[in-house]
Amino acid sequence: MPTNIIKLSNLKKYFVPIILLVGFVIRVVNPNFGSPVLYVIPDEVPNYLAAWQMLANKSLVTSSQYPPLGSHIMLPFFILAYIYKLILHQVSTIEQFMLFLVTHEGYFMFIPRIISALFGTCTVYVIFKITQLIFPKQNNIYLWVLFFSTFSITQIQMSHTAKPWMLSLFFYSLAIYWLIKYQINKYRIFDALIAVFFLSFAIGFHFSAVYGLGLIFIIWFFRFWRIRKLGHNYFEYLLIILLPILSFILFTRLMSYKYASTEFTNILFGNFQDGFFKYIIFYLKEFLFTEPVILLTFLCIIWFFKYLPKLLISIAFYSIVYFLFISITFYQSLRYMLPVLIIFPIFTGYFIYRLNLINRSGILVKIIYSIIIILAILPSCFWLSRYLQTPTFIQASSWINQNISKDIKVASTSIRFSPFVPNMEAINLIQKNKPGSYQKLKSLINSSISSDNLRNIIYFEKVIDVNNVNDINKYVYNNDIKYIFNYYWSYNSSLINKLDKQKYILIKRFSPMKSNDTNNIVNLIHGSANTLETVRIERLGPIIDIIQVK
Repeated sequence: MPTNIIKLSNLKKYFVPIILLVGFVIRVVNPNFGSPVLYVIPDEVPNYLAAWQMLANKSLVTSSQYPPLGSHIMLPFFILAYIYKLILHQVSTIEQFMLFLVTHEGYFMFIPRIISALFGTCTVYVIFKITQLIFPKQNNIYLWVLFFSTFSITQIQMSHTAKPWMLSLFFYSLAIYWLIKYQINKYRIFDALIAVFFLSFAIGFHFSAVYGLGLIFIIWFFRFWRIRKLGHNYFEYLLIILLPILSFILFTRLMSYKYASTEFTNILFGNFQDGFFKYIIFYLKEFLFTEPVILLTFLCIIWFFKYLPKLLISIAFYSIVYFLFISITFYQSLRYMLPVLIIFPIFTGYFIYRLNLINRSGILVKIIYSIIIILAILPSCFWLSRYLQTPTFIQASSWINQNISKDIKVASTSIRFSPFVPNMEAINLIQKNKPGSYQKLKSLINSSISSDNLRNIIYFEKVIDVNNVNDINKYVYNNDIKYIFNYYWSYNSSLINKLDKQKYILIKRFSPMKSNDTNNIVNLIHGSANTLETVRIERLGPIIDIIQVK
């Protein structure tokens, strides 16, 4: 760790590559989490499926709700995956490979997770280089920043879930790097254009990067406020403003334009009606229990504001405005704070630097250092210890394969978290209610290709209202269903509590909770890795009941 005891020369030589390696390892660990289940995390699915759709359609246009670059980057890896399967003789025809895909939809999810981990680690390094630009002579600041960025639980979780954020944030951080060079180099237009170029790429991975324009405008504001004039190179300003806007329009046209024009605006300003301070408090609580060290950022901005370098003042102003804007406009999720969360370690490192100047060798400062290090590492340790465990839905599917024959007719309350796909008998039954369902799978099964993941399973949400117990009872007995697999997060939602105990028996339950804890479970896979919630569970995943029909 960066302390006075360790020589800075040795730190520069060994600490940086070691901590980056550690950062990559903890981001790339367990890339097969949940395999072959696809619908584990909603946000990681669209780009993944869109990439396969692009290959099938021989087109670069995506049907995903996200911009297309996240799908484009996967294409060469998916082609290599097919070649790899051919070389190992695991498949011999394209039809066999297609059947493998539709029956093991999440099998190749390790590819976007590895990509996300790589870009996440590169983002950490870019933040490190940004700190060097701002503090070229204070080595201990950027070493602390590197440490905090590496163990940021929100960044780690985003890499594990392969959401498109980390790829976008990498180019977003590069844009910030060149914006700072733009200031350092006396507002050289080349640096500004490079920054906007990277910002445009960031938008191509995730729409949130468009808010990076705010930092550009704030930097200009401080520039104009300082020199008391707008300058004369109006072409520079016009080009820098238009490039991200044009890229936003371009990437919107390459995807579902309806999503960008409707769903995106539905999220915007959705929280005004519920009150301003409610969401401010929500995010502050999330920081406290998920990224506790980040709260030092706010202390740094308030306590040491008059000592902040001019570069950090503009970034601090942008961070505060962004925090307030997201708090009152977007859904309650910590990931929407990521564009400023990746910047916050810079302030945290500066806070420790100023603290060290106050009392360089005092025992109190060393105690504070120890507490900060523990608070920085602890959330990641809790999350990793749960993430590395076999999730409940994989436990349940293994038990089902061992104890229930594939030919026995079963039903599930949810497609999400289930690795099974319907066999021919089940497809015919589902198509009575929804004629177009599983048509591609049916054609592949008709070609006499077998799969180990086919099962006589009906998904209730495909045929009936899963919340209507009467519909469930009627469908179960009319179609001779022998078992029901119930997936849920709240014990109040347990199906067995609503069914007739004389007709249904709970034979097995898989729960992520520690013993005797019957409180509701927070979906940490999709939400933030809140430490208070993480310590309550032993593994990830929902509660799963195996119910036998008498």
